[in-house]
This record gives sequence, structure tokens and C-alpha cells, in this order.
Amino acid sequence: MRAHGCSGSSPSLALLVVTFLLMSAISLQQPQKNASEASAADISTGDSPPSEVLALPSPASQEATGAVPTLTVGGKIALDALGPAIVGEDGTLRRIANWANLTEREQQVALRRIGQRNQARLAALKQQQQEQQYQQEQLEGKQQQEQREQQREQQHGIQLPIESKQQLLQKQQQQVKQEL
Repeated sequence: MRAHGCSGSSPSLALLVVTFLLMSAISLQQPQKNASEASAADISTGDSPPSEVLALPSPASQEATGAVPTLTVGGKIALDALGPAIVGEDGTLRRIANWANLTEREQQVALRRIGQRNQARLAALKQQQQEQQYQQEQLEGKQQQEQREQQREQQHGIQLPIESKQQLLQKQQQQVKQEL
């Protein structure tokens, strides 16, 4: 005889009891969640007392301290007011911090000098980039040539010495030139 008069379906009965207890615990926690969501909604709609609202510093105090200028929504800013972009030797860009404080004559002189430097630096950067690209293409060409030679060797089962490979390559290049 089984203890406590349990039948053969006691594991499923225990599972039902555990499930019921979990469901009731979840339903008890949901009203608490709703209450916290309601208080969050009160805060977001502005129903909280004004003493809790934190104020931002006024723009006038920021201007007095020399902080970064702020933009208003829908406002305009002229990029000329920021001054010219200066190209560094490594290609980075920067600006003159005190551009607004320079006189018109100083700005003209700076523009002329910066323009000349920027052109020279951009030309040097372009040349450097072209050289790197050329070197990369040469490297890729050599790698492709070596792969073709390896494929030929595998197809023909021939291991040519390095000098013979170079001579064979020169002959092939001459044949291609003659065909053109």
C-alpha cells in the first residue's frame, strides 16, 4: 500500500500543484509591476513636484567660461566661422581653435599659408597612396606568377631551377609582346 493514500499519478499531481503555485506567485507580482509602471508614467508626464526637476546651467554661464558653443534646434551655423580645415602630414584634419579671435588680416594670411600647405600635403598623400597601390599590385602580380608556375610544375611534374623559371618567364613575356 502507498503512503498517504497517493495513487500512481502522484508525480503529475505534484507537477500540477507546483505549476499552480508558480502561476499564483506570478499573478501576485504583476500588480506590483503595474504600480511601478504607473509611477514611472507619472514621472515621464511631468506629474512630479517641481522641486525634483534638475535645471541645466544657462547658456550665458557657458559662454562666460569659454565652453563649446551650443546649437539651437533648427538654428544655422556657418562653417566659415569654424575656420579652415588643416590637413596633417598623416592625413588627419584639425582646425584653428582661436579662429574667431583672429583679425581679418591674420585670417587671410593663415588661409593663404594653410591652402598652400594643404595642397602640398594632399599631393604627397596621393603620391604615397599611389606608390602603396603600385607596390601592392606588384606583389599580387608576383604571387599570381608564382601560383601559375606552381600549377605548371604540378601539371608537368617538372621542377625547374630558379634561373630556368626566370628564362621561361622572359620567353613567355616576349611571346606575348610579339603577339600584340
